[in-house]
Amino acid sequence: MSEVISVSQETSARPNHDGSETIAFVGESFSKEERDVAFVSQGLRAGLFGERQLKTALADWSIYGEVPVADHLQTLALVSPDDRARLEAEAAVVLHTLRTKQDVGGGKSTLGAVLENIDESGRIAALLGVGVALGQGQAGVRSSVGRLTLIRKLGQGGLGTVWLARDENMQRYVALKEVTRAHEASAPAIARFRREAEIAGRLEHPGIVPVYEFGEDTESSRVFYTMRFLGKQTLQHAVLEYHERREAGDHDPMLLRNLLTSFVSICQAIGHAHSRKVIHRDLKPENVAIDHFGQVIVIDWGLAKVLDETITSDDFFYASSESSVDAAGSQQTAAGQVLGTPLYMAPEQAAGRADEIDERTDIYGLGAILYAILTGIAPHERSQAESAASGARGLISAIAGHPTPLAREANPQADPALEAICAKAMAKRPYARYQSATELADEIQHWMAGEPVRAYRESRRQRLGRWVRQHRRASQLMGSALTVTLVAAVMLAASSYKDMVAKRTSKFEDMKGEVREIAAQFTTRFENLARNVRFMSNVPSVEGIITARETTGESALGNDEETWRTRLETNYEGLLRANQDYLAVALLTVKEGTTREIVRVERQITDPAFIRRVPKSRLEERRNDTFFEAVSDLAPGEVRLVIAEPSADGAGLRASRPRVLAAVPVYNEASGELFGLATIETDMVADAEGILEGFAGREAEVFVTNSSGQIWATTRSGRAAGSSNVAAIVPSVKEFFAANGAATAFVDASHGVVADRIRLNPYDSMGSIGLVLRLVD
Repeated sequence: MSEVISVSQETSARPNHDGSETIAFVGESFSKEERDVAFVSQGLRAGLFGERQLKTALADWSIYGEVPVADHLQTLALVSPDDRARLEAEAAVVLHTLRTKQDVGGGKSTLGAVLENIDESGRIAALLGVGVALGQGQAGVRSSVGRLTLIRKLGQGGLGTVWLARDENMQRYVALKEVTRAHEASAPAIARFRREAEIAGRLEHPGIVPVYEFGEDTESSRVFYTMRFLGKQTLQHAVLEYHERREAGDHDPMLLRNLLTSFVSICQAIGHAHSRKVIHRDLKPENVAIDHFGQVIVIDWGLAKVLDETITSDDFFYASSESSVDAAGSQQTAAGQVLGTPLYMAPEQAAGRADEIDERTDIYGLGAILYAILTGIAPHERSQAESAASGARGLISAIAGHPTPLAREANPQADPALEAICAKAMAKRPYARYQSATELADEIQHWMAGEPVRAYRESRRQRLGRWVRQHRRASQLMGSALTVTLVAAVMLAASSYKDMVAKRTSKFEDMKGEVREIAAQFTTRFENLARNVRFMSNVPSVEGIITARETTGESALGNDEETWRTRLETNYEGLLRANQDYLAVALLTVKEGTTREIVRVERQITDPAFIRRVPKSRLEERRNDTFFEAVSDLAPGEVRLVIAEPSADGAGLRASRPRVLAAVPVYNEASGELFGLATIETDMVADAEGILEGFAGREAEVFVTNSSGQIWATTRSGRAAGSSNVAAIVPSVKEFFAANGAATAFVDASHGVVADRIRLNPYDSMGSIGLVLRLVD
């Protein structure tokens, strides 16, 4: 049994389930179902929720259950507690007014009566799932020339009521529309009703409902006309179903295409009406019926206007006795307000600019229908919610003053081309819209055919995709050819890459061989240097000088030191002439920690062909350094090599470039005591450049460096100034040179780099040079 509230005739507050209070009229009892219907009606009027939201929210709710719809919607956060209290108070006022009216007329308040008065269009009943036979008491017979039997009420508007009737003469079902409350209808209202039938009757198009008969009932004097019965399915139902399925994950493209096909039919029907100088002025999905076979038919021409007729006052205003506002906020015939449905109304229509209302006003209405198809809501539904506090006048002002709503704001997934078409059709200024319904239909058909549309500028990618869709056979052939070409290219590239890798591997192996070859040449030079310094320490002239020094004071010929010194200088000079990279040869004596040159022959730096014997007065004497002390400890015949940098203090160099210094101890053959040292200096840079000449122009860059990576010579052309360390050019060898001589070899196959360290002395790391080779791609 339905819950009933009984209170006295005064107003009082009753507690809700959540503790809030609702105003009710004392002494009246309303069932739960009546309060639910009135609550939903007020919520839709206020724009707090739309039909899509409500339908989704009520999917798991029944009007015949125990939970009031207000509780259910508040639990889902569709209405706030404050909004709920306000809506319930307004619903109580509506029900009280209805009850008072029925009491005066002697009627009885029932759920059917509430729906009939509050929900004339039947939309709320459909949303709440209410199946109630409406107006059965008024059923009967309408007679004019023929006989029409009323079966059931289909709907009701501000001016007329629509019945399902049976034409007994033709044995067919028809829709019969008659003036509501004929005894109360004014002459202008009846004239408008007649004019509606005449306008619909003059339009002959498959997409416009045909009028069969206009007449007056002989018994009740009710004015009526009959037309084709189409059922109760409208485009609004199809749009809601499409978006419900889309949100549930059904992205079948045919669902949208079916709606757009219907939309094209609507445009063509309106185009026909425009060709007859008739504009509809109330285009919306609810005014588009869809029969059982999917045929689309535009209905409800009650607000239509013939453009070649003189404008009368009732073109824009109804008398106050005819005014009413439907439950969804559709401003049908409010006194002092413009005609039409605000949720789909054009700005010039809302602003009351009569001189601007023409065919392009219907174009806006068509764009509004397209907007509903793309988003599932009416264009001005958000404006209705924002202006809920100021009522219908606030909504009308918002429509006239706010920018055109964009479909992508309500549905970001809307196709951009369709969104652009919709925006153009709903442009704020009529001149910016499509100028005919046919032009709008053509744009939609171009989109459906995969053709470009004028309202949207496609990107290159979109144009390419469209071309592929339009030329499937050619694109398939091109795709096949491209695939074959791509496969061939991939295979060729793979083969080329394989060959390149093999070639690179071969080059890399050859480069490793070159490292060994270059290292061998340096080693050979060092060995020759050691052999020559050893030989220079054992020539007879050296022993002659040693002997002459031991027999000082004796005058025997051949033991004179100067004679032997001259002979040794001749020997050293011959050595320098035979070896172009030797810079100096010297004999030194070591005594009491001091090293003194006895003989020195050197090459002129600025003129390598000039070799001079250093005079005795220019011979140097200095304290022994670490290197000479190490050489002094060697056994007879042992040679020590060292890299002498220009800044070194212990080598006694007279040049700016690094040199290799080879030294061997000299012993007195007679006594076996250390006499001194024999040394040879060679130009390290010249040696390196001479070796690299044979490797210039090959597929690898070669760098010769000192032990820390400082470059001495290279085959790399165009080396940037300041790149003095090889790690700046070949970063992967940085760690190799940072190892302080511990690493002897380095291989980086991924970068094609090989490095080696060549020791000057086979048995220690006192001196070494670096060698780096890198493949050139």
